[in-house]
Amino acid sequence: MRAIAVLAVVLLAGSAAVVARPLHTSDHTALAHPSAEVIAQVDRLLPGAIALIESTEANALAHGRPLSADEIALARGVGVAAPERVRVLEESELPGADQPMFAMLIRTLGEQNPHRWGLTVRYGIVFKTHPPKALLAHELRHVAQYERLGLQGFTKRYITELLTVGYALAPLETDAQMAAAPYIDPAQKQNNCPDRFLHPCPPPQPQGRETGSHSTH
Repeated sequence: MRAIAVLAVVLLAGSAAVVARPLHTSDHTALAHPSAEVIAQVDRLLPGAIALIESTEANALAHGRPLSADEIALARGVGVAAPERVRVLEESELPGADQPMFAMLIRTLGEQNPHRWGLTVRYGIVFKTHPPKALLAHELRHVAQYERLGLQGFTKRYITELLTVGYALAPLETDAQMAAAPYIDPAQKQNNCPDRFLHPCPPPQPQGRETGSHSTH
């Protein structure tokens, strides 16, 4: 089940913001020298993950829109080398939603983030609704990662990170969150929501009242 969930999450790079602790020395060691079990799982998952990414990207490239001039500038600002190749597609349904392997993940995303998610598949980016600037920046950073590592290199590394340290600590995810941080809406930043660039923050509570705990994704 864990392996299936990882394969699904590979297609959802950047869809949920999380609060992560710094990587420990043991985490760095595990990432640099994956266990035999992790290597075997990566080898088993990689062909299916790449096939899903390629088919989803093909649909986005065929039906998506090119970046605007402002979005091209944003893409270059987060390191995209060929922003003119990017296509953005808005769809009400998550690609792959008809596949059983995505059922649990889709349900989880629906509970965490019913209105917004982002999905990056090399030069294709899919959103459920028009994204806030920080979320677009986050996804564009994943495009830059694909450019740097290549399709197979990115996918293999992403799966390895998920299996080794999990989504919250995956360096490819934290790198994208850091790239997006300058573009968070200042009004939301003031409220200090851990996932503020993906979700609208709750309104500030009057002084003297207890605030509810914020769920960790």
